[in-house]
Amino acid sequence: MPELPLLIRKAEMRDAAAICACLCGLTAENGGETADPGSVLLGVKAVLKDAHKGFYLLAENKSEPGLAGMLRVSFAWDDRGNRNFWWLAGAWVEPAWRGRGVFSTLFRHLADLARFHKDVAGLRIQLEGHRLDLAPLLAALGLQKTPDQLYEILF
Repeated sequence: MPELPLLIRKAEMRDAAAICACLCGLTAENGGETADPGSVLLGVKAVLKDAHKGFYLLAENKSEPGLAGMLRVSFAWDDRGNRNFWWLAGAWVEPAWRGRGVFSTLFRHLADLARFHKDVAGLRIQLEGHRLDLAPLLAALGLQKTPDQLYEILF
């Protein structure tokens, strides 16, 4: 596959509005509740201000302005292993870029970053039921399915 014209980098505060637009698009696409852009923007800025909350990894189009895709990473401390797991908490690829390897490029870059950090035990992602079609791609990227299931209570 030819190299994509992408620049992969961590997001900065100047990227907040673009990230917000991606997340609102993701919410609409997933058929969930309508996202309030003001609230989403505040949430994005909170992550960008506080590295303990996580970070965004962006794929920028080198040839023209705009995002091709992004990942949001959050952290979960594993006290048994005394290291963090990086959770892939969100992913978005612009429709015009889909099927061109943007997600794979972002994920490989993230995996390289994680391997560099000695306090990272691994990467995790949970597939929502309507996105099980991504399982073969995740397997091709080296992720293995675990027997864990997620249970939650929302407040």
